[in-house]
Amino acid sequence: MFYTFPAKQKVNSSNGKWITLGPQGGRFEKGHFGPEISFARQLKTKGYQPAIFKFSKGATSLAKSWKRPGENGLTDKMIASYHKAMKALKEDGHTGVVRGFIWIQGESDSHGKSAVAYSKNLSALIKYVRNDLTNVPNLPVILGIDEQHKFVKKRP
Repeated sequence: MFYTFPAKQKVNSSNGKWITLGPQGGRFEKGHFGPEISFARQLKTKGYQPAIFKFSKGATSLAKSWKRPGENGLTDKMIASYHKAMKALKEDGHTGVVRGFIWIQGESDSHGKSAVAYSKNLSALIKYVRNDLTNVPNLPVILGIDEQHKFVKKRP
């Protein structure tokens, strides 16, 4: 696993290295993790050797926080982290083949102008990831959302 969790006080990450999948530091005393754990376990049961690249920051908006490539948002930080991860994977003697993109987000974009623009913004991000970042035009994409989140419950 190669992960980055950008934060104002400090950047919590795997320090530019691929590490064994497990809890990530920074959020809670004993660490935290997300759906990548069960996802990776399922891939292992199917015979895959997954390398999980994770870039995440909660309570963000696709429109205001992530922005489009070149607009100095989290997308640009994710792109830089992705390139570091792929370089490190290669330096470790592995060949990385991107097999999918998982996007779990949306609660902060569930109201106002952000909600109206969400589909367009998400489509642009997916198009960029497929065509420019990974060069895999038919890259499978899994979308997830916290259906129990109060914003989503209020404005489905």
